[in-house]
Amino acid sequence: MRKIWMMIVMLAVVFTGCTAPSYQANGIEEYDLQAIVDEYVGDLDSSLLVFPDGETVAVAKAEYTAELYTGLFDTDGEIVLECTYDKESFEQEEQRLSGLSMTIVSGEENHVNTVLHDADSYKYPAYITIDGFGHTYEYALMDEENLRIIYVYLAYPDDETAVDARYLKRDTAVYEEADTLDRFSMYNHSFDGGESWTEFSD
Repeated sequence: MRKIWMMIVMLAVVFTGCTAPSYQANGIEEYDLQAIVDEYVGDLDSSLLVFPDGETVAVAKAEYTAELYTGLFDTDGEIVLECTYDKESFEQEEQRLSGLSMTIVSGEENHVNTVLHDADSYKYPAYITIDGFGHTYEYALMDEENLRIIYVYLAYPDDETAVDARYLKRDTAVYEEADTLDRFSMYNHSFDGGESWTEFSD
């Protein structure tokens, strides 16, 4: 009986362990993109290319929050970085975002995916590297009037997400879709018509 009770307790710990963040940051002084990539790249299905490097963030007025929850099979959560730039830095960052691409390799074949530009799905025009593939979203919102860029990574967003509603899709019903493997990801490509998917090499 004691062994059964111990197993129940262990299972409870495993299944409730994801209620506390495995990674949490609050404040721009904690912005460490490489640490997230090094630890979680295999679970995020992304190398977070949409996010800027530390030198770029250093010249901006910036705010940053991140919470990642590691479960049995993957890592969910949200990363939000808001940067207000001077005009030159804003234009340089937009140029970087517009040129993002990823080469997916499978044996002797390769395919280049390029970032999407979407002027309609969000409140602001967006550069999108993931648009729902595997219930994941990664994008940069371009608030040109205020020289501000909002960088967002979301995994499995729902009604409880802490992300400002202004930074979510206008049509939040898409977050409820069950099958999302036909959605866009710059980091994935199917070489066999959707039967299987090859992920970027990290």
